[in-house]
Amino acid sequence: MPKPQLKNIEEHLQFLVGERNPFTEPDHLEKIRLYITKQFESFNLSVNQEAVDFENSRSFNITGKPTGTQSTPFVLAAHYDTKPGTPGADDNASAVAALLEIACCLADHTFHTHIIFSAFTLEEYGFIGSRHFIEKAVTRNETFSGMISLEMLGYKTNAPNRRPTLLMLILKNIQTAEILSQWSATNSQGS
Repeated sequence: MPKPQLKNIEEHLQFLVGERNPFTEPDHLEKIRLYITKQFESFNLSVNQEAVDFENSRSFNITGKPTGTQSTPFVLAAHYDTKPGTPGADDNASAVAALLEIACCLADHTFHTHIIFSAFTLEEYGFIGSRHFIEKAVTRNETFSGMISLEMLGYKTNAPNRRPTLLMLILKNIQTAEILSQWSATNSQGS
């Protein structure tokens, strides 16, 4: 299984940082949607895009999942929109970059519980995109074994006694896949 690469995360961040808002920068939000989609496809994930309509605008949730999987999935997600007037570097390009690198590392790995990698839109307007994702799942009678939402992973402080961010741990080659694999093995006991 490949280890996370700092170079990849840096490249993602360079592309992602910038206002990504459906009302103030819809073209950039669209550009990022296409980028995330292309990345998921390059990892050989089956990609689905669901339109999310909100206040006369349309943006999209993007999911990537391994093909041919039948187990109840686990969702690993991050939102890719920003508040108006912000570059969204920490909130939430850092998490999207981590999501993409984690997907790259785990896409070819088989887990007992497969992972759906999700990039949600409209989080900054009251979790509209993630709520839409759940509502659509309910109508399709889909269930999930769990979820982790990645948020503001690049936050840095020099305050004493602060733990490193998840992004810092990933960059130090913590084997996220091993952590998820252990969770998967624990979750699958008795099923």
